[in-house]
Amino acid sequence: MEASQAEWDTAPAEGTRLAVELARVGGEARRLDERLETVRVARNRPRERLAALDSEEQRLRVELEESGAVRAAAGDAMAGLFDERDRLETEVRAKEGDLETAAEARSGADRGLRDVRAAERAASERRHALDLEPQDLTGRIERIRERVEGEWGRTLERLAEEAEPVEGDPDQLAAELRDLAAAIEALGPVNELAVDEHEDESKRLEFLTIQRDDLVTARNDLRSAIRDINRTATEIFACTFERIRENFRDTFLRLFEDGHVDIRLADPDDPLECAIEIHASPRGKKTQRIELLSGGERAMVALALLFGIYLVKPSPFCVLDEVDSPLDEGNVGQLIKLIEDFKATTQFVVMTHNPRTITAADWIYGVTMEEPGVSMIVGVRLEDALAAADGADILKGSP
Repeated sequence: MEASQAEWDTAPAEGTRLAVELARVGGEARRLDERLETVRVARNRPRERLAALDSEEQRLRVELEESGAVRAAAGDAMAGLFDERDRLETEVRAKEGDLETAAEARSGADRGLRDVRAAERAASERRHALDLEPQDLTGRIERIRERVEGEWGRTLERLAEEAEPVEGDPDQLAAELRDLAAAIEALGPVNELAVDEHEDESKRLEFLTIQRDDLVTARNDLRSAIRDINRTATEIFACTFERIRENFRDTFLRLFEDGHVDIRLADPDDPLECAIEIHASPRGKKTQRIELLSGGERAMVALALLFGIYLVKPSPFCVLDEVDSPLDEGNVGQLIKLIEDFKATTQFVVMTHNPRTITAADWIYGVTMEEPGVSMIVGVRLEDALAAADGADILKGSP
């Protein structure tokens, strides 16, 4: 407390000193501002003088043109004026250097002012801490008093009055004190908030139990929804699979004209996850897996399955990319017949290089290069082209 009081007594003197220092720095800043203004005025005077000299130079040039006799004297005067202008420019540059020096001095003064203000803030914070320290000490004394009075159940003044000297051997008394302290420590701390904590934990247990019941209910509902979805998906898949199966058989017979084909589930008990096996037996061959067929036969089986799926939900457009490349001429004819049967309801876009497939189309689109490096798309309607070709043949055969 005495040390704190001493610091408290010196704090006002330190604050006064810092205030005086702040006033001195402010006065120096104002003097620097006045000096800066004076330098600025002095800098403008040579500029005005320089402008006047420029005007005089122009006037002398006019007079020089008007009178040749005065030209020599005017030239000497003009040279002197130029020297004067150079001298004034040198002075202006010197004044500008002084101005920069004054600006740097002002910047240093500003930095010093900031340092003084920082020191003032630090002193204020220290003073505030000293103001709070007595209150902290008083609070600590009160807490010690409350602890002693709470443990002994009497006021500190009464305990001080009732305290009496203890007679006996100090070592024996110290040993007895240690035994009593060990016995108290063996009992362990007494949790006076055990009842409240038990009530809080009971409420939390009830809350967690309700949450667990809600999660179990949600899990059961989710499992029930998954079973319903799987059941519905299985029914829809089974119905669609049977339709595709029938369409696959019909399309296979239309392409191969005879034979046997079938698609089966590898695991009928798990239709949504199991694989699908394709068995095909063209005319003259035994039933076997599709992997054992030739490339053309597998392509035809794939087309049959593609159209079988297509018939379940037809589309207004169908794009076929090089599907006839592995087929021979007979199979290409069967594919063309199949497309002809479906083109009344679906527009087919076939990308091919097979001449027979091209001749069966209604429109042909190709890419040509009339000029080197310039590509263009050409479209031809075969019906019109054939009609024009027939007309040309008739004209050639007429007399």
